[in-house]
Amino acid sequence: MRNKYLRLLYTFCSLAILIGLAGLAVPAAASSNTPAAVTQSYSAPPSVLAGMIVEPKSKNTSTVIPLTSKDLGNMLGVVVPLNDAAIVLTPQSGSTQQVLVATSGSYDLLVSSQNGAIKTGDLLSISSLDGISMKADATEAEIVGRALGNFGSKSGVIGSVAQKNSAGKTSNVSIGHIPVDV
Repeated sequence: MRNKYLRLLYTFCSLAILIGLAGLAVPAAASSNTPAAVTQSYSAPPSVLAGMIVEPKSKNTSTVIPLTSKDLGNMLGVVVPLNDAAIVLTPQSGSTQQVLVATSGSYDLLVSSQNGAIKTGDLLSISSLDGISMKADATEAEIVGRALGNFGSKSGVIGSVAQKNSAGKTSNVSIGHIPVDV
């Protein structure tokens, strides 16, 4: 009789634990469509800034550099400020600048107006400015994320750069930050 009671108690407790764990998981999943992003620390040259899209350096994968349009397939993630990181994986300390890189999630990215104004929902690709994204067009084979905000040449501009196109014509390209789902 005692063994039967213990077995029943064990089954009841196991079931209660499973139900309790399932109950805890539901609100977390319901509160966000994106799992907590993990960031990793990398060495980087001073030219790497928060909001840039980066790739691993070719012969030193513990170092990241701004992503170029010719290396779009090597995209690693986006450089994020320390306070935007939910979980951080840190390698052994080094003497160079350390940056945090997230491979997924919603973060502020550096964007340009190179391919026109960006509207919420637009797909983004890498621009000709290393590490900076732009509105993607139908010819883009690789996408870096989806815009969660708007950017034009008038609002949210933090700077601009003169750029020559393939025809040799110079135009000003605006640069700013917008939230992007990477």
